Amino acid sequence: LGAPFPMSYRWFQLEFGDVEPGPLDIYTVCTPQGRYSKHVIEANLQERTEAGPRLPAHLIAFSDNGAGDLLCFDTTRPEGAEYPVVWWNHEMGEDQEPESAASSFLDWIEQTLKEMAAE
Repeated sequence: LGAPFPMSYRWFQLEFGDVEPGPLDIYTVCTPQGRYSKHVIEANLQERTEAGPRLPAHLIAFSDNGAGDLLCFDTTRPEGAEYPVVWWNHEMGEDQEPESAASSFLDWIEQTLKEMAAE
């Protein structure tokens, strides 16, 4: 995909990457475990070639909201071995400025789990 995965995503994949999708549908680097699982490489190649608007090469999608918007690593802004997490809106054009979601993958997971627990 043109850039290394963040260290926190690598750790997550080693620990949890082969589980069935659940409340956090995170694309896997393993063989998908069911019809709703997505492989991170296949999902990104499809979003970069077949989707509209096409996902820019500097974004690596690792999850979606089920309605077409993608959570992505923005590889243009590395912070050590991490990237910020941004939203790619499927209803806006290819020249959009993705919306910030979290400063890192682990911050995004923590924030999302707290929101889920509050519900």
